[in-house]
Amino acid sequence: MEKRTYKLCLDVTLFIMVLFLMPYLRLGELLHEILGILFFFIILFHHYLNLNWIKAIPKGHYSTKRLLLSIVNISMAIAVILVIFSGVMISHRLFNFNWHIASMRALHLVASHWLFLLMGLHIGFHLKLKYIYWLSPFGIYGIYVLTKSDFITCLLYKTHFIFQDKPLAFAVLDYFSIMILFASIGALIAKLITKKQLSVSPY
Repeated sequence: MEKRTYKLCLDVTLFIMVLFLMPYLRLGELLHEILGILFFFIILFHHYLNLNWIKAIPKGHYSTKRLLLSIVNISMAIAVILVIFSGVMISHRLFNFNWHIASMRALHLVASHWLFLLMGLHIGFHLKLKYIYWLSPFGIYGIYVLTKSDFITCLLYKTHFIFQDKPLAFAVLDYFSIMILFASIGALIAKLITKKQLSVSPY
């Protein structure tokens, strides 16, 4: 299997995993923790396959798009570290540290929602707009979900707990729609930046 195919399979796997990790109350603690650990190791392998990008961070010219993508990617890496660290600290099944439970739970909630947002932007930066058009109904529904859910309050550290009363399938659909919304924003930003750079280029 080619390296590019490996990357695509990993990306799809991570995408699906995060959709099921978010509605953790419906997934169950044990399965959530197991999936979280697997998510972390797949993320590590994902970074291993992208070592060339990591090595190139201090090199070359930074266009606006490259700068934004680098900021998003580095922020994602920080968010992953915070999510895994806080997740291990509040674990009741696989680990049993019970260290500063309240503060770690709040950190886990905030970091996981920021990671979810950043993943959406990251996907959008690499996605062609035609795919966004096809998925636009989900993005529109994602706006509705954002207005009705606690997602924004989690991002702003205004809550330490979220109430999830939907069945798992509907909760996954909600998070899928929010992800498509953020991916749409990322794709539009990338498109606008590319257009601007082309318009000012003398070549």
